[in-house]
This record gives sequence, structure tokens and C-alpha cells, in this order.
Amino acid sequence: TNSGTFSRHAHPEDCRKYYICLEGVPREYGCPIGTVFKIGDADGTGNCEDPEEVPGCEDYYGDLDLKSIRKSELLAGTGIASAPRPSGSAPRPNKPRPQPSSRNAPEPADN
Repeated sequence: TNSGTFSRHAHPEDCRKYYICLEGVPREYGCPIGTVFKIGDADGTGNCEDPEEVPGCEDYYGDLDLKSIRKSELLAGTGIASAPRPSGSAPRPNKPRPQPSSRNAPEPADN
């Protein structure tokens, strides 16, 4: 028996949708907006690609301006469009930051 079988299959009508079969159970998924599912070279493979790259799906989004859609999605993903937070500056919930007052306190002398 082949445990952990995993394959991807294009949706018969909708360019943006595809199925992932995991151990014989199909689940429907959708590509991010601005992309469509492109069947891979090997059977059961594929990825979300630009519609221009996928024969038959070039006009899937019609006259929508995909570049502006993608850009607005990217900006929305950062939360703050103008100033994305640099990585590492997010406070870790399991380690509270020391308060400035306690940071400057002298170390207790161990006599």
C-alpha cells in the first residue's frame, strides 16, 4: 500500500480551482486571486501561475487589472501598507520585554 499519496488535479470548468487528492480523498482548493491552476509536467502535479502562462485560461480574469489587484493584495497582507514591520521587532508573547526601570537597576551584590 502507498501511504501518504498526494496529487493535484485541475478543476474541469474553473481555471482558478483545483483538487488535492490526499490518500484518495479529493479536496477542492483555489489559487490566489490573479492566478490560475496550471497542470504540471508530471501526472498529478501543478501550481498556481499567471493566466498568461496557462493555455485556455488567458482570459479568465477578463479586463481586470491583475497587477493592481496583486499589488493591493500584497499591501493588504502587510497590515500597514506604508511601513511594514521589520522582522524581529514583534514582541514574543512568551518572553515579556523588561521594563526600562528594571533594566537599569543595579545588580544585587552577592557578598
